[in-house]
Amino acid sequence: MRISKYQILLKIVESGSIKKAAEAVGYTQSAVSQTLKSIEDEFGIQLLIRKRSGLSLTTEGEQIMPYIRSICNTENYLQQKIDSLKGIYSGTISIGAYHSVAATILPAMIREFNDLYPNIRFNIYEGDLFSIEEWINEGKIDFGFVALDELSHLQCIPLLDDPMVAIVPSTSEDASLEVFNIEDFNDSSLVTLTEHRDRELYKIFRANNISAQVRYEVEEYETILGMVENELGIGFIPLMAVRENYRVTAIPTEPHYSRSIGIALKDLGRASRAVKAFVDYSEKKYQLR
Repeated sequence: MRISKYQILLKIVESGSIKKAAEAVGYTQSAVSQTLKSIEDEFGIQLLIRKRSGLSLTTEGEQIMPYIRSICNTENYLQQKIDSLKGIYSGTISIGAYHSVAATILPAMIREFNDLYPNIRFNIYEGDLFSIEEWINEGKIDFGFVALDELSHLQCIPLLDDPMVAIVPSTSEDASLEVFNIEDFNDSSLVTLTEHRDRELYKIFRANNISAQVRYEVEEYETILGMVENELGIGFIPLMAVRENYRVTAIPTEPHYSRSIGIALKDLGRASRAVKAFVDYSEKKYQLR
């Protein structure tokens, strides 16, 4: 099935660039620009405006896009249905994931899955729990790889546990500890994500009456690693977020805590054939561990 004009519009909105959209769909920039113009002429409204950061939706465009996404999703499902009748798996799977997941386990999973189903393509969107939850609800993504504890209203499929660990500078005395007592956070200066970004940490602290001095609040785990490396405080983060290129030491805590990482989606029963195949592959992969 050829790429529809609405799928091209969706690529322009997602990339914020005519050039990037053209590269993604394999068309010339001129052809993509003409497609955008033809849609705006057809609707009789301007959908996008140019800003310093790139192309952005107008107020009218923001109201139109949920319908455009719905049309594109329907086209994708139609193509998958046609291919399923031919005995072929195809289509596009859109996934939301934490940066730590997207940078660690997800690439290998996609490679292995593509060995089984080479005709399925992927769109990956990185964000925090709130962004991914919103993308699921509005239909921008098929499912998200997230910590499942706070998503009881969605269908959740647990896959693996990601231990929480204390992060200290490799040059510090604490780096030699085999276990870090969680109560010792009370006597420490912490570098953390904001509570909006890291509900797991604050939930654990409240449960243990930990009132650590939060010295710095940042937006990304890698910033925490850099701050700890430079002895500006210590951290308490998921093991999956630790990077070897930082001079920090990860220490298990007592008591032990972990976050349950898995797939969250609206309704697996109504998902596309490709999504069902990926979920089935994911469950089998982690059941073996």
